[in-house]
Order: sequence, then C-alpha cells, then structure tokens
Amino acid sequence: MIAHIIWHSQGQHMRKLLPCVLLLLIVGVVTGQRSVSNKGDCSKNEYWSDGLCCDKCAPGYKLIKKCSSGVQSECVKCSDGMYQDSMNYFPNCFRCQKCTKRHAVVISPCTHQNNTVCGCQPGFRKRSLNVVLISSPIFNLVLVLWQMSLLVLIILVIHISFFVRQVLVD
Repeated sequence: MIAHIIWHSQGQHMRKLLPCVLLLLIVGVVTGQRSVSNKGDCSKNEYWSDGLCCDKCAPGYKLIKKCSSGVQSECVKCSDGMYQDSMNYFPNCFRCQKCTKRHAVVISPCTHQNNTVCGCQPGFRKRSLNVVLISSPIFNLVLVLWQMSLLVLIILVIHISFFVRQVLVD
C-alpha cells in the first residue's frame, strides 16, 4: 500500500527513471563486468580490478588491457611457442617446454592452451619427476650388478670382522 502511494505520488518521475535504470542494468550485463562491494563477490571466471569484477581471459589468451566501467577486459591469443592453460588475467603467456634432453621425444606438441609433453624414446625411462634422467636397460643391469657387488663386499667385511673377534677372544 505504501509503495503504491509512493509510486503514484512520484509517478511521473518514476516512469521517466525506469528506462534509465533498465538501460544501466543491460549495459552492465552486456559489457561483462559488474560493480560489487568486495572482491569475494567475483565469480571464478572473473577477477577484481578497481571495484569491478572483470572477465578473465580464456585459456590460450593473455590480458593486454584491464576492464573499466563499461569496457570489457581485452585479451589476445598467445604467440606461437607460448601457452596459457587456464582462465587468467596474466599479462604474459608461458614459454613452451622443449624436449632437449638426450633420448627425449615430443609426446604432445605445444599449443596455445597446453605446454609440450615430453617423453622418452622406446627402451628408455625417466628416473625423476623433475629432471628427465633417462637410462637404458643395459645401464640398469650394470647398476644392479654394482649394487650386488657392494652388498657382497659388506657381508664379507662383516664375516671377517666376526671371525677376527672370535680369534682374538680365543
């Protein structure tokens, strides 16, 4: 009832303001950013900038200009040899990895959205998660023989020391 009275008492002014309010709402939706009270109100595909929630750049793109009131963020595709694998607002793309280690091969080439995936030639394998240390089956056999030789040597030293103690005690 009160709202009805206010509407009629200010009817002319309200009717003139309604199209303006609707236009502002539409502009906020179309431009891709919205004004919010704090950065926690931005969605996961938005970032906080100067009181606005702005669209992030899509994977494969980098930010070249932040959004402003009425203007969306401006993004460009990553250059060849560069990638960006997630929604972002970074000014740079990442340099693609090169498979330069010995016996390394490209499993999946770099794209604007994904880094290069390196693997090993057949008969070789990675020895570490961080560094591609690749070894052959022959190297592994030599390593096992070396480890077994050390084990035999340790056992021999233990037996000799036990024998020497027995001789000294007797």
